[in-house]
This record gives sequence, structure tokens and C-alpha cells, in this order.
Amino acid sequence: HGTAMASAVIHGDLSTGGEPLFRPIHMQPILIPAPSFDASHADEVSPSNRLLVDLIHTAVKRMVDVSNGQATAPSIRIVNLSFGNPYQPFDREMTPLAKLIDWLSWKYRLLFILSMGNHDDPIRLELTSEAWNLLDDHQAVGQTTKSIWKHQQNRRPLSPAEALNAIAVGSLHADGASVVTMGRRIDLLRNESLASPLNPVASGLRRGVKPDVLFPGGRQLYVPSIQSKPGNLVFEPDNSIQPPGIQVAAPGIRAMELDRTSYSRGTSNAAALASHVAGLIHQRIEILRDGSKEAPWDELDEASLIKCLLVHGADWGTAAERIRDALSLTKGGWQTNNRQIARFLGFGAVDTERCLFCTSDRVTLIGWSRIGVDQGHEYRVPLPQTLGSTKVRRRLFATLAWLSPINFKHQKYRCSKLWLTRNSEDKSAGNLFFGPNDNADSNLAQRGTVEHHVWSSEKASPIDENDVLRFSVNCAEDAGK
Repeated sequence: HGTAMASAVIHGDLSTGGEPLFRPIHMQPILIPAPSFDASHADEVSPSNRLLVDLIHTAVKRMVDVSNGQATAPSIRIVNLSFGNPYQPFDREMTPLAKLIDWLSWKYRLLFILSMGNHDDPIRLELTSEAWNLLDDHQAVGQTTKSIWKHQQNRRPLSPAEALNAIAVGSLHADGASVVTMGRRIDLLRNESLASPLNPVASGLRRGVKPDVLFPGGRQLYVPSIQSKPGNLVFEPDNSIQPPGIQVAAPGIRAMELDRTSYSRGTSNAAALASHVAGLIHQRIEILRDGSKEAPWDELDEASLIKCLLVHGADWGTAAERIRDALSLTKGGWQTNNRQIARFLGFGAVDTERCLFCTSDRVTLIGWSRIGVDQGHEYRVPLPQTLGSTKVRRRLFATLAWLSPINFKHQKYRCSKLWLTRNSEDKSAGNLFFGPNDNADSNLAQRGTVEHHVWSSEKASPIDENDVLRFSVNCAEDAGK
């Protein structure tokens, strides 16, 4: 597992041939093989003679705590933790490991990227084999989604995925692999880029958005189970190391075999790929900082900037409509529907290009500052006059991210509540951008430490020379001083 995650963090999915990181990573294994009678398969667990909380605390402090002058990697800003504790699912109360990660994030200004945890339970469909074979792709995906939704009470985030300052990553049913033979294996999602069947379907603390984002975790295939009965089809996950899946490095099984790879699937892969993109973002903002004539941001701000840019690429896309159709959400209130969709998608799948690059028809603006209680900062964005008086589809992505101190003794837990507001008096900007909200509503998006919105519009509106788009960032106490 450690070899696979290191490979994905450095290179991404080997099948896609992406850009590797040009700086080294600091690797700290936390799992060891578990005793097993099965020689062909080894489960990996945390050491039985160490408290996991103590192990993580010691490892992070050794890396970045410069107080004793012996930090092994003081420049680290991103910590990947592709790990979920199946014996400690999140259930309203923050787990000790999640509390530790929130505290470490704030104390050392680190961005932790966590996996949501895998649920490899069988998928049960209330259909006969004959009825299943008659379904088209759209109907098959709908039946699978509905089955996952019905069993969501058993699909909770695994500790420490609920951590508030961290980014929790769910798996997208996608990869770059080519599949030669399927055999008995079945793709229940029919190659659609939707949330993986392995994902939790849940919310975070105080019904906040979790997962935060989705990254490719590999297409999970299933095989028919012998548990199937008439009118009750059961499919079990296929755990083969053959494609499809995320292609990663694997330990050699022959002498000096240094090029062996395997394929795997799940939220661990997704978190590692998110860390890979976060590493590319880190490299890019350091280039921007070194080449800037303005006062550069402090290194302590980099974790929040990386976090913001990583989520900024997220979008529900067509996946939200597929979930809405499958669960018949057209009948409920839009806020209730949004909450159900966010349980599957978070803020959505991340478009890596949007995190890293501007284009001829897309610009990304970064603003940053420090803010205190009962303060508000206004950001003004000039509007190009070429955008006006033309009926063309425009999209506006707005993302706010921060790190908050925490209060273990308070029910609200999060000390710093930040939120984003736009000036409703900006008529031109309102007509140009603010059509339907294509993502989580404000009530849902403002419960964590990242807020993300997507608006779209096709209206035409004249733009004057002095027209601007105005956003305010506001701060208030949430869990004591």
C-alpha cells in the first residue's frame, strides 16, 4: 500500500503519463502486514504496540517542528494520509485522530489530504437476473445508485476523514487504464464518471460537506455472488490487480525487478492523486511568488492557498443530474436535494487544468489575507467590457478556504467561521454571472473550512468602464474565542 501511494503521489496514474513532481516526497509508513494464513494476500494494519494517534503525532512533529532544530522536512506543506480506520467510522462526534489532524493543521499550517475510506460491501439489487439483463445503461446506473443510497447508514466516513481543516477525498469511477478482457466482471456504473460504489455516502460534522472533492480512484468492477437469490441480485467487488484501476508501482516479485506495476481502486488512490495535484499547485504558486513584484504571501499561507486552488477545480457537472434522476429528487425541496447530491459528490470532481492554468477564455484570480473576528474584507474584480452585450454561456467559480483553530470542549468545535457574500447591487455582474447555483447551496457550503460555489448564466448585459464584481469575506466567532 505504501509503495502504491508513493507512486501515485509522485507520478499520478501511470496509465495517463502525467507530469511528475520535481521535488522529493517525505514518506512515513504507518502500516505493517497483519498475521494471516493466506500466503497470497496480506492485510495491512497499524502496529499493535503503538497508539495510532501517537504514531501520527510523532511522525508529523518530527517532520515539521523546528523548535528543537532537528525537523527532517520543515518545508512540508501537504501531508497525504491514505488511510481509513474501518473500526472507527464517523458518527456525529469527532474521533481522536481527526481532532489531532485539525490541531496539527492549525499549529503547523499544514494541509492534510485524507481518503474517505472504502466500503467494499456487496451491492444488492432488488431485481431478477433476467430483469437486470434487459436494463439499458441509464437504468442500470440508476438501480446501482439507488441501492447505494438505500444503504447509506452503513457507509459512513472512516476516521480521520471528518477532520475539519483537512480535505477529504472521495473516489471517482474513472482511470486511464485500457481493459482487454472483462470475464465475469461487470461495471455497475457502465463506465460513467460518477462517484465510485466504494465511497461513503454521508456528511461531515454538523452536516457539513464530506467528501470535499472527488478524484479518480479507479473503476471498481463487480462479480455476481453466490448469495444471489431470485429477485435479489448480489454483486461483490472484484479485488484483482488487473486493469481497470489506477496504475501504480508495485514491489518486485523477482530479483532486481524494478518496473513492476499493478492496478488498484479506492479512496486511497483518489487521495494520493489529489496530493499529486496539490504538489503541482504548490510548485506553481512558489513560481508565482518568486516572480511577483508585489509583496509575496507568507509560507504559512501556502496551505490555505493550495487548499483553495484544489477545491476551485471542483464541479458537479452532469453527475448531479444522474443522481437526481436515479433518486427521484425532483419532488423534494431544492435544499434537501442539494444535501443528498453532496453526500455523493461533495463539491464535485476536480478538473486539474482549472486548478493549474489560465486559458484564453478562463482566468483565475487569487486573493489572500489574514482576517480577525468581526472583520470583513472586500475584493473587487474589474469586469472586461468584452463580456457584455453578448449571449454566451459564462461560468463563475468562487472558492474560499482557511484554517481554523478548534475548541474540543464546544459543540460547534470550529472557532473561526468565515463566509463569502457578493454585492447584490452589482447589476451588470449579476446579469452576467449569477444564474442558477450549480453546486452546494450556501447553507451547506459554509459548515466547514472551505466554501465553493459555481454559477452560470447566458444573459447579455452592458458593462460600463467602472463596473466591478464585488465579494466580501467575513469572519465571526463560532466556538468561543
